[in-house]
Amino acid sequence: MESIKKLRIGDKAIPIIIALVAVVVVGMIAAVVYKKQDKVETQRTARIIEINGPCSVLREGATINAVVDMPLYSGDTFFSGVNASARIMIDDDKFIYLDAATRINFTATGTPEETHTVIFVETGSMLTEVKEKLAEGESFDIVTPNTDMEIHGTDVLTKVTIVEGSDGEPAVETDSAVLQGGTVLNTIVADGETIMKASENMAAGSSNSITSENGQNLSSEELLSLVQTGLTTNGLPAQDATYAEAGVRRGEADFGNDLLDRVEKVLQESALESELAGRAPGADSDGNGLADYFDNVNALRQQPEGEQRVADAQTVEPAPAEPEPDPQPVEAVEEEPQSADDEEAARLAQEQEAARLAADEQRTQEILAVEAAMAQVAEQEAARIAAEQEAARVAAEEEAARLAAEEAQRNADQQRREQAQRDEQEAREREEREAAERAAAEAAAAEEAARQQEEEAGPSTPPSDVEEEGDPYIEVEGVRIYTDPEGQTYIINDDGIREDIDYDPVDPEPTETVVSTT
Repeated sequence: MESIKKLRIGDKAIPIIIALVAVVVVGMIAAVVYKKQDKVETQRTARIIEINGPCSVLREGATINAVVDMPLYSGDTFFSGVNASARIMIDDDKFIYLDAATRINFTATGTPEETHTVIFVETGSMLTEVKEKLAEGESFDIVTPNTDMEIHGTDVLTKVTIVEGSDGEPAVETDSAVLQGGTVLNTIVADGETIMKASENMAAGSSNSITSENGQNLSSEELLSLVQTGLTTNGLPAQDATYAEAGVRRGEADFGNDLLDRVEKVLQESALESELAGRAPGADSDGNGLADYFDNVNALRQQPEGEQRVADAQTVEPAPAEPEPDPQPVEAVEEEPQSADDEEAARLAQEQEAARLAADEQRTQEILAVEAAMAQVAEQEAARIAAEQEAARVAAEEEAARLAAEEAQRNADQQRREQAQRDEQEAREREEREAAERAAAEAAAAEEAARQQEEEAGPSTPPSDVEEEGDPYIEVEGVRIYTDPEGQTYIINDDGIREDIDYDPVDPEPTETVVSTT
């Protein structure tokens, strides 16, 4: 962005720069405070923070319309529409901008303290900002169908395009550029059963383009497995190789000026919520980290043939005008008529001064516009934070009310169960009492019936002609059952004759027992 590059030029811009830095610092403080408040609840998810146009999320086979503040979970696929864009935040300090018609798959494992993230860019363009250097043991990979870029605190631009290969079949072209920091780009392709990996160190300001034929590319499952575990799904490792051995074409990246314009705008808007302006300049920096950052974007721009890249074009300050001579008394010196050369030099000096003043004014207006835009972003961020805090408060109150309602419901259910148990116990006791009363009544009735029957039968006198008179007997239902000395039981029939019978004196129980007939 030319206005950003020119911040270092001209003394008149210094007060404006101070004001701009103040705005940035205020924004940074607000962002840090917000991050500290929100960090406690952060999980291994991502959150959509901006959407322009229709976007969608593919989750477990279902397509969902994407909205702002919607979380993304590990395994989700995000797609920005053909006329849309989106911005996603991961773990509070990692941001990705998706340009139109971009499709990515999001994988996040580990914990908020030890993160492992993989963004697989299937097609489209993506800007990645990792604003805090990853701790040892953490990882963040940007994977395309033919590359893997390891991020450790780096800002990069990635573009995946399907192009026509040398054999007329579709091929994959991955353009990569490092805007801040440094990284390693691994080109990964297959040569039959052999997995080839060509690695290249990339510093800030460097870019390249890798093109592989369709038959060289691994499946997404194999590639992701190789990135995450070091082996493909078939257990194959990658072998180090050169670009020539890998059989890929390496060329110059071409992102297109329209995309770079959009990327530059995103970077400008995100400057408030990052520590980018305060980062220590890199080895190739001239002391202004933010200006260098945009220089690396401008260096990617494609200019008409014969013109230099924007990054190589420098604005030159006009030479200061010669100091005017000390004024002399009019009467002491006579004015000499100016020559044509002197007049032309004066005219050129005036034009140069006017051009310088116009340039300064233009820079001032540009800086004021940037300041106004950044202030608006700060206001929007403050409003968003306030809205999120209010939403969190309301959610906490609703959660407390829900928990209280659940506790009350549990207590009510427990009381109902206890009352039901008491009712059941009382019913059982009532039934037992009623059964006992019925049994007692039946026993009393039987006893009364037996007594009445005995009274009706009158006294029993053994017949006079019973030969066995004197044997003990029992009376069962009005019939006497005798037992002789040998243990044989018998009765005396109506004719007075003895009849031997088999009888168990235990069952049924006799109504009366007589020890002896005598």
